Amino acid sequence: MAFTINLGSALPTNTTNITQQTDLSKTMSSMEVDMMKMSSSFSVMCHVEHVDELLQTPTCGGIRLYPANANDNMATSPIPSLLVVAVDENGEDLVTSTMSNLATPCYICQPNGDVNKVSEETARGMINNLKPNIQVGTVFEPLRNTLSGNTREYFKATFTRKIVEDILATPNIRSVRFDIVNLNVLDNTNIMNLKTLAISPADDSGNIVDGNAELSLLPCPPKCPQGYID
Repeated sequence: MAFTINLGSALPTNTTNITQQTDLSKTMSSMEVDMMKMSSSFSVMCHVEHVDELLQTPTCGGIRLYPANANDNMATSPIPSLLVVAVDENGEDLVTSTMSNLATPCYICQPNGDVNKVSEETARGMINNLKPNIQVGTVFEPLRNTLSGNTREYFKATFTRKIVEDILATPNIRSVRFDIVNLNVLDNTNIMNLKTLAISPADDSGNIVDGNAELSLLPCPPKCPQGYID
């Protein structure tokens, strides 16, 4: 099930500095939050302390989420999950510690609330092997967006540092909830269907505690023309 949102302006295009953009997300009204909860096809939680650790990564400008398998080494019998990593101001994944002496945190978040830290090597392998693992069925794919013609892309849902900090500042927040939502997006030029992520403040059980939810409107930075996994 999809619901319609009106952006009032065109979707943002490819950008080289995500922290300077003001149109990379949309604040949802209380009605839209309720519709999002009803239409969400998948949701996970990430505890506040884990999200905060990601923000502490040197040069962090935000976070990105990938489809993932919580089973080690992308095994069969996958557990649908989301991989959460930090990104720099240019939207590049920070899954290497070459720029500092500190290990870069990367987390796997599951629908049942489990959050597991994975190594940078494991995170890089998950990202680099995403396409073949989706094709053989060891990673779930409710994130696929179908574009014009026969081209298909999987979105890279990204949230800027400011958006994440605003969510973390919500009173009584204990975790951050991410929902996959199916939208009919109305902008200045057309209506398009878009699968993306919403980020919301939540309690220990994953219940949204405030209407301060945001939709990611940049599904594929920083390499939008090349798609998500090609």
